[in-house]
Amino acid sequence: MGKKFIAPIGSIFKSVGLAVLLTMISCNPSPQEEERMDDKRVFNPTIANSEFEGKPTAEKWDYLLTALNSKHTSTAEFEDWFLEKFYALRKEDFIPNESVVKAINTKFSWFKYLKAGKVFAEYTLNSKDSTSFRSSQNLAYNIMAQYFVFDRQVDSTAKYLAKLEKGLGEDASNALIISYFNTKGELETIKGDMFGAIINFNKALGYVPDNEVINRFMLELSIAGVYVEFKFIEKAKYHVDKAYALLPFDSIPEKYLNTLGIVEYQAGNYEKSDRIFSRSIQFGTKQGRPEIIAPTYANYANLRRTEKRYNEALEFTYKSDSICGLYDYMKVGFLINRLNRAEIYYDQTRYEEALNELQGAYPDLIAYDILNFKIAYYESLYKIFDKLGMKASADSNYRMYKEYEAEYNGDLGLSAVTEWELATERERAMEETNKVNESKQKEVLRLFLIALILSISLLLVSIAFFAIYRKRTKERERFLSEAKRLNQNLEDKSKALLTESMNNLTIQNVKDDILRELEEILNRLPDKVKREFSNLTFRLTSGKESNYLDEFESRFKGVYESFYKKLLEQAPDLTPNELRVCAFIRLNITSKDIARLTGKSLGTLDNTRTFIRKKLKLDSDVNLQRYLLDL
Repeated sequence: MGKKFIAPIGSIFKSVGLAVLLTMISCNPSPQEEERMDDKRVFNPTIANSEFEGKPTAEKWDYLLTALNSKHTSTAEFEDWFLEKFYALRKEDFIPNESVVKAINTKFSWFKYLKAGKVFAEYTLNSKDSTSFRSSQNLAYNIMAQYFVFDRQVDSTAKYLAKLEKGLGEDASNALIISYFNTKGELETIKGDMFGAIINFNKALGYVPDNEVINRFMLELSIAGVYVEFKFIEKAKYHVDKAYALLPFDSIPEKYLNTLGIVEYQAGNYEKSDRIFSRSIQFGTKQGRPEIIAPTYANYANLRRTEKRYNEALEFTYKSDSICGLYDYMKVGFLINRLNRAEIYYDQTRYEEALNELQGAYPDLIAYDILNFKIAYYESLYKIFDKLGMKASADSNYRMYKEYEAEYNGDLGLSAVTEWELATERERAMEETNKVNESKQKEVLRLFLIALILSISLLLVSIAFFAIYRKRTKERERFLSEAKRLNQNLEDKSKALLTESMNNLTIQNVKDDILRELEEILNRLPDKVKREFSNLTFRLTSGKESNYLDEFESRFKGVYESFYKKLLEQAPDLTPNELRVCAFIRLNITSKDIARLTGKSLGTLDNTRTFIRKKLKLDSDVNLQRYLLDL
């Protein structure tokens, strides 16, 4: 099988590996952190040089961070610029601010800038006695571990992971813990410890919040890559499906495509893998990311070999070589490409050329001392010698191949790994169930508290409402009682005034009667006597008031204000005199008194009562006074 290696994935606290089927995670910053750290300005080296040179030393360090946070069209171009300015600043006797050092190390921990990140991490660790660098030590250890696992240097990776582990205290960030377990998982994969790799990737997964779907996606992909490495394709496909459930294909960031392409073509999805590799190369070329382009070409070559498109496969390995030769941290790519070309030549029955590739790979094989490279090397070698008829050499190399394979696979079978993973899944499912139950209990408690608060609030509102209602009812009763009392007082006063008017009217009528009788008596007396009584007659006449009826009527209306209105509604043609008679009847005044008060005869008054009954359309059995009282 062709050897694969993964494109480096630039992310916070994340290593990248140029590895045989080594799958990476991308521990990305949160959207808020990314927005805060990434300047929108596109980096331009000419403008940057001009701005940088005109600043004091302290501001030059700040400018390095500003430039690092800018958008870079070419990673290599930016790294060259950064290192040039960094080396110049190191010559000055100046210690940068702690926050600047930490921010730069944090940015490099995304591992987009392999070479510059390693240089700055070494600078941080070599200056660790200074206060400005102590808070960045763990970040620097993390960067170094990522770099060396990318370069497949087992001992150096283990060294920096051990230093990082000591620094992981209670205050360690989630991202740093995730990176530690992820890098350890990558190291175990290189060492051939599948069980250890899966355990560490799952530990990393346990620290990733549910809402960080990209990080969870990449860890699922990392686990899938381990299973592919050990040829457990069904298990790999299971974890790929879990990854897709988190992040649909069209939403996957380009920097993760190389890893995904490997898993897809190992699962037999060649067309999909072809599209993924092509898109990955386009992205790496556009962004100036050699650490993405070189591995993708190598893995693309393996796909072409599987499809028996050998010329293209060879072309892709040489393209990968041309990029690996430019960067020291990618030299391991030469070894991988030689091993892959040997297999391509073998498939074409070009055994001598295959043998030449293996012989050229031998010095790097010894230098890197990586178990799965040795397996690939001796597997190809024994097959070539067998085809060349060199039985003894074939047998010797076959024994070496099986010996290294046994060491790589160990005694732990797939069933044990599967059993452990199922137990882990059950434990995780139990935790999720407990979380759901706890969440439900909290929700029930929350709803109960809301209901309780609402009930108490409703009770308080009801009490307040009834208190206000009772107060207002009492006020209304007091108001009505007072209004009734006032109305009664008014009515009493009005009736008193009405009575007074009646009395005045009666007195006036008595005076009128006396005056008439006096005038009749005087008319029978001699003129001499009349003159003696003239003064008395004048006095009686001058005291006569003619408006007592009007005064009575006015006061009656004040007491019984709606009486006339109701009467006129029943009989609009009632005359003023008839209305006045109705008023007297309403006051229970006898017909004799009414006749005397109005100056009418009883016969005339009876006729008036008859006219009133007709106009009111009263039956003969209806009592007129009762009718008028009910109005």
